Amino acid sequence: MLSKSLRPLGALACLMVLAAACAGAPRGAATATVTGAVTYEGRQALPRPGAVVVTLQEVSRADAPATIVARQEIVLTGAAAAPFPFTLVYEPGRIDPRGRYVLRAEARAAGGELRSTTPQSAPVIPQGAPRTLDIAIVSVTEPASAPAPAPTTETPATEAPTGGGHSDRALRQRGVAFRAVGNEPGWLLDLFADRFELSYDYGNTTLAAPLPAPSAHSEGVTRYDVSAEGRALAILIRRTPCQDVMSGEMFPATVSVSVGDQTLQGCGRTP
Repeated sequence: MLSKSLRPLGALACLMVLAAACAGAPRGAATATVTGAVTYEGRQALPRPGAVVVTLQEVSRADAPATIVARQEIVLTGAAAAPFPFTLVYEPGRIDPRGRYVLRAEARAAGGELRSTTPQSAPVIPQGAPRTLDIAIVSVTEPASAPAPAPTTETPATEAPTGGGHSDRALRQRGVAFRAVGNEPGWLLDLFADRFELSYDYGNTTLAAPLPAPSAHSEGVTRYDVSAEGRALAILIRRTPCQDVMSGEMFPATVSVSVGDQTLQGCGRTP
């Protein structure tokens, strides 16, 4: 049963969410659900347009990336307001009774900026953990003012999303020349003509600074040595194919970002 805070949302909204979740359920297999709502804690308004993404993830192994078991995207429009009900559909036969599973959620603006995320993952199935619960997302940063998008006729508005869940057109309008993404912990790197923006540790840490000329550049390999807020970073881009471990999406480049003694591994591409 959903919490009392969800009752004012009305039967219609709940039916719409359930219908959308069921539409994506695997056919010919027994299914189960994790349900609840995403609440919001923050001074800033959630991005419009934007989206809240809720995922059910297996995190059984500390030395391996998380595996997404189920995912739901809730589009943020002018009428959308927290709490946001969700229903994640999964196949019980694919659940390891000894495994560890968590819920996570985040809110991103249409241009890809991470605005809010879950400060802690919420344990769910199995081993007696709940299958109905609310989770909170918390504002991680003040929204940065973005440059006005330049008119473009290169691609239609229906262009498919690229890495990080945002279209090539939207990234180009923001001036992004290269985007890289990685998981566990989740991170996102945008390179512009004159600067870089890095968000990592599931959006809990963000760094931005001017982007110098490459410190090394050869056929197939580019390296940047940069500094932001007293931290030394090394960005290494290799032109070798890379597959995102969560989405399965293929990228033309393999990317690593070293921040102090931490190294972030992922994939990248030019929008």
